Amino acid sequence: MNTRPSTRKNAAFRIFLILLVFSQLFVSAAAAESEIFTYQNASLTLEPAKDRLSIRLTPQLLGLWDTYYYTPDDAAQKELRTMLDELKLLNYTIDEKFWLEHPESGYTLVDDANRIEWMMLNGNHLLYTKFESGEGTAFMHRRYAECEELTAYLEPILASLMQYTSFDAASLTGLTAATLTLSDGQTETVTDPAVLAQIENWFSNALNMRAPSCPNGDGMLYLTTASGSVTELLLTVDECPYFSVNGIYYDYTPAEIRKDLAPNTIYPNNFLFDCFPGINFTPIDLHP
Repeated sequence: MNTRPSTRKNAAFRIFLILLVFSQLFVSAAAAESEIFTYQNASLTLEPAKDRLSIRLTPQLLGLWDTYYYTPDDAAQKELRTMLDELKLLNYTIDEKFWLEHPESGYTLVDDANRIEWMMLNGNHLLYTKFESGEGTAFMHRRYAECEELTAYLEPILASLMQYTSFDAASLTGLTAATLTLSDGQTETVTDPAVLAQIENWFSNALNMRAPSCPNGDGMLYLTTASGSVTELLLTVDECPYFSVNGIYYDYTPAEIRKDLAPNTIYPNNFLFDCFPGINFTPIDLHP
């Protein structure tokens, strides 16, 4: 029996498989390289560093739904490790009262190799979480700590590299213009004093909240004041009346409606888009 044609086919098939593997490796390498994102003065990645500390944060950029990671340099790695090792971790009940007293600061230190996170909270505090898993189980060890030295070290780094600075919703007053821009290219500016008064009332009275499940980044609201300063607010992509600034989230539901809402009830954000009749907004259904 002549087996040469079959042998040639097998050899050709093996060569094809080898080429396929190399092409997949090339695509994977290219994909990994494309995950590096330059924002302000820093290089960010979609995944945390595997053997170093990273900082998880949310860049203030239209069309960007993902959180990203910034990996500090060697000198900062050493300083951060020392400060983290010196933290005095305390037991604390992590409930609704805890989050009211300790709102999030918008960024989290991540040790991916050891599955540990330090979520930074307002008031020089943090929430330590270690993730563990066993056979058919998964659980978290959570502790609370004061971290004044750590906050003082991190805040200037984030401010200089990514303009991650403090924000107060109450400062959104004296508006002279409001521009809504969607990631699909639609944009509209309103300067009508009556409309701006409504927007100012909603957003200057927005309440700080925990990060919601709905992502944001599909819309950006630019609010201009009489001084010429412009504040950029990332909007959610569904009907939730939420926005974020530097990873900190706010609920801009009108105060007169919020007080009568049942717990965990969402008031659709149509009222905001009604101010921009030229924008055709179709909210993304996150739960089809």
